[in-house]
Amino acid sequence: MILGHIIALDSIESIPVSRIPTLHQTEVLELLSRILTKIETWGMSKALHDKWNLEGKMNQFFTFRHKWLSTSFNNPNTFDIPNNFNLFEDTILE
Repeated sequence: MILGHIIALDSIESIPVSRIPTLHQTEVLELLSRILTKIETWGMSKALHDKWNLEGKMNQFFTFRHKWLSTSFNNPNTFDIPNNFNLFEDTILE
């Protein structure tokens, strides 16, 4: 996977860009999960899709994505993806 950011940004998801390389793997995967929910276009393999679908993560992903998209424009009370949302771990948030 390739992931980048606009060079003029000082932070991504309120995390200073300079701090990202020092994050623990779980924190990186949580950050990546929130980013994937908010960006417009990305893809995944059929095998990963099927795995996440079987685990219920695709439904959770689209629920969070719908909430974020439906509140993020012109709404002062934007829904934000939970910090501990992690598509890459074995357990699902309730």
